[in-house]
Amino acid sequence: MPTSLRSRSSNTEDSRLPGAAGFFYLGGQHSLRSLTGDSRGGTGLALARLDVVESPDLLTLAHIPHPAMLPLQAGVFAASGAVWGADPYGGPSVPGLDWPRRQGWLSEAGASLIYQPGIPDPLWMLRLNVAWPLGPRASPRAGAFPTRVRWIW
Repeated sequence: MPTSLRSRSSNTEDSRLPGAAGFFYLGGQHSLRSLTGDSRGGTGLALARLDVVESPDLLTLAHIPHPAMLPLQAGVFAASGAVWGADPYGGPSVPGLDWPRRQGWLSEAGASLIYQPGIPDPLWMLRLNVAWPLGPRASPRAGAFPTRVRWIW
């Protein structure tokens, strides 16, 4: 059951994107799955995520005959995160000095269906995530992000 709680500031470098030193991004499979990849950015990032994966094989648990090469797992996840500081996309700075303001936090919860074939790498997986935004900013009228369904490989 992997969990993570991260708080980073611009004293370290994030080299996921060329020329993005000193900036952190919120969105995509490694942070909030209900946001499109790198949709929000700043010089600081706070992120808490919990992933729970149950049962090595759902089909065996349900007594459904299937080939051994088709193990399906189920998972649930929840996350909350925010960015603050200078916007790497050239927009206005996100308020907050050492920690994001309360209004800057976004939260989500969701479910996953996971297929882990073991080829080419034993840890490689295909994952179908369905994520729902949570909290007062989750209303479509507030311009919040929609429910997202995506394959991750």
